[in-house]
Amino acid sequence: MIDLEIINGDINFANGQPVVISDEQKLVQSLVKILVTPLRATSVRPGYGTYLTNILGHANIPDHIYLTKIRDAIEDAINNLMRQQAEASKRQYVSGGERIRNLLYVDVVRDPVDQRQLDIYIGVKAGSGSIIEKQFVIAPGQYVTEAYMKTTPSVGAGGY
Repeated sequence: MIDLEIINGDINFANGQPVVISDEQKLVQSLVKILVTPLRATSVRPGYGTYLTNILGHANIPDHIYLTKIRDAIEDAINNLMRQQAEASKRQYVSGGERIRNLLYVDVVRDPVDQRQLDIYIGVKAGSGSIIEKQFVIAPGQYVTEAYMKTTPSVGAGGY
């Protein structure tokens, strides 16, 4: 399965052609897309997305509960994405690199410099065996952005 590369909400072009991504790049983009899509925003896949937009900005609850609710919303969305990837693989080819085999962790913390900003750390194991660790940033009034991507091969992957 292939997909077009999206950067800051726009299709990326190189030499006048849309950039096509696959494998681990597609997996990372799938994570970004599910985080920025509000739950039930699409009638085609009503269970797709997160309810982050319903949680963000509710400062009237204790911080540990707030951060836990955000983490739980992200974990729910990723588990749903894994189910959707399994369903898609019954109808079409889905490479191991673009499919999540295991969700390893989700951590949500406030940025130490700007307390309004949330840093989200996600680790997944792809069907190819690669470990993908990603940091996403949610800042006031901005899209979810990627801070870095670290992909490690399955050899010596620490028992995941």
